[in-house]
Amino acid sequence: MPVPGRVIFGRFSARERDLRATPALSGRSAGPPAPYTAVRGGNAVHTDLEVRATAVAPGHVRLLVAGELDLGSAPRLHGALARALPAATRRLDLDLAEVDFVDASGLGALVWCRQRVLATGAACQVVAASPAVERLLRLTGTHDLLTGRSSATVGQSA
Repeated sequence: MPVPGRVIFGRFSARERDLRATPALSGRSAGPPAPYTAVRGGNAVHTDLEVRATAVAPGHVRLLVAGELDLGSAPRLHGALARALPAATRRLDLDLAEVDFVDASGLGALVWCRQRVLATGAACQVVAASPAVERLLRLTGTHDLLTGRSSATVGQSA
């Protein structure tokens, strides 16, 4: 998990970091405050995302994604995919079971990942999803595309 207050868009002195860093105003939960965010161009950018790649079999890689997938963290997913793509010659699985929140930028990043993997001739799909991710995929009509399963079938089995 990223260290709270870690600036990801350049290097700042401790004083500059304190002046630039602001608590995230997510409004998504009544829990403890979100980790500090880096300020870029006057806009707070949330960066609470962790992505790990594991080899399942030769040519088969699984990306385990945890945290919030949004405008500020989508580039981390892009970078992780770029590092995992050479090893994923046959298949890349996205495990989103630990993703707490996804916005439109995060959804765009997932579709982009799928397109990028398919362009190499490998298969790509979401193999596990949190309730927040499942809901977004169903609402946007991307469930079948990203999971390879019919949302009607999933609804009947639940």
